[in-house]
Amino acid sequence: FLALIAISAGIGFGLNSFRAKPLPMVYQTPAERLEASVKGGMGAADKHSHTENTPIQGISLDELKTLIGKPDTLILDARPSLFYETGHITSALNLSKKGFEQDFKRLISRLKDSKVKEFIVYCPDAGCDDSEIVAQALARLGFGPVRIFKGGWEAWEAAGLPVEKGQQG
Repeated sequence: FLALIAISAGIGFGLNSFRAKPLPMVYQTPAERLEASVKGGMGAADKHSHTENTPIQGISLDELKTLIGKPDTLILDARPSLFYETGHITSALNLSKKGFEQDFKRLISRLKDSKVKEFIVYCPDAGCDDSEIVAQALARLGFGPVRIFKGGWEAWEAAGLPVEKGQQG
């Protein structure tokens, strides 16, 4: 019986090692998986990456309103592109949790822009964890400071603040 278990485990580990993207042998948080997918595909930011989760601070609606359009602040929408296209905070760029690797590659020059001093991430509403996951991945890749607008798109829209629609340019 034990020999059968050992043989099965060996076959499983062996097959896993031949996969294009092998399953990890230890648990990774969603932020760690995003970070690993980006690092594996293209290397990290020029800054040193972190190995532990960095505490991510929040930002209020009033404070966010004062940062819109400032060249030293990059606002990132962590929602899927379909939702981003139907409406997003003015000047926000789409860096979705689901399409993180592709979005990160597309936005890398904007993310590394030397004028950018701060990153603000939001998702649909206060109950969504996507902004936290994307913010953690950015922080672990060496970008920061990163803050989260917890109220998300729902709070922004409810306040009647300016929005944009369509794909990012």
